[in-house]
Amino acid sequence: MPQKGYWLQEGLVYCARHYGRVTLQDIAESDRTTRELLDQATQPVMLVVDASKIESFPIDLSRLNQTITFMHHPQLGPCVLIATNPLVNILGEMITRVIGSRFYVVRSPQDALRKLQALDQRVQIEPKLFQIA
Repeated sequence: MPQKGYWLQEGLVYCARHYGRVTLQDIAESDRTTRELLDQATQPVMLVVDASKIESFPIDLSRLNQTITFMHHPQLGPCVLIATNPLVNILGEMITRVIGSRFYVVRSPQDALRKLQALDQRVQIEPKLFQIA
């Protein structure tokens, strides 16, 4: 699975974009990278997970739950999932039920930006960053 991670707003909002075919091994690598980023954070980091270009992913929920460990990291702030694939959207909704109020599922980068700004007035991201990255 190709992936790309970058700061949308240094030290506050990080974006992880995933696309193509996703395997459990890919998810484990992404989880490790995210945990390392959060370990270095000096304040809670808001995370945008852009899954809008994912073609397929593993649907074994118990293995996914064991593989995705960063969701309980103390430096993880609110997490916003951009999901256009119906299966990814369902997975996001299930995570929302488990994690609670810190996890949100939206359908577009514009919706993600609006959600981030509603959650924290410090968020000042130019909309074009979502489009070109």
